[in-house]
Order: sequence, then structure tokens, then C-alpha cells
Amino acid sequence: MPYTTGSFNAFPLILLTFVGATSVTSVEITLNGTQITINENISPSDTILINCKTRDISINSIPGVDYEGTFPELSIGTNPIVVDID
Repeated sequence: MPYTTGSFNAFPLILLTFVGATSVTSVEITLNGTQITINENISPSDTILINCKTRDISINSIPGVDYEGTFPELSIGTNPIVVDID
């Protein structure tokens, strides 16, 4: 079974690690049609952790990163996600 359907919506932890990032200034995540955008300069080996339950974003374990949009929620069943990096 590729996933467990569950019985309620959940707030995900989204971890992004930038291995070869050069000149990244914006990260936009769209999950189930909900968008959240982080406008920060990202360097190689940086990590972004988006905690949708506590509504906090950290870069390299430093919390309180500014964002635009809404923290996404996982629905029961399939959850399409798109990550755009500029």
C-alpha cells in the first residue's frame, strides 16, 4: 500500500535541503491548492523546515522566518504538492 488513508486531516512538516542551490531567492510550495511563499536568500546546504502545525518556518534551525500565504494541510487520501524555486 503506497500510503495510509487515515481518517482526519493533518498538518505536515516539510523539510527542504538545498544541495546545489545558487542564487535562490524564493521558494513557493503549493499543497492541495494552498500556497506558502518564503522570500529569502538560500545558499548551498541550507535547510528550510516548515512546521504547519505550529505555523513556524525556520532556516538552518533559526525560527521566525517571514512568509506569505497560508500553511497547508494534508487531506485524507492523495495530496498533490508542487515546489517552485526561483
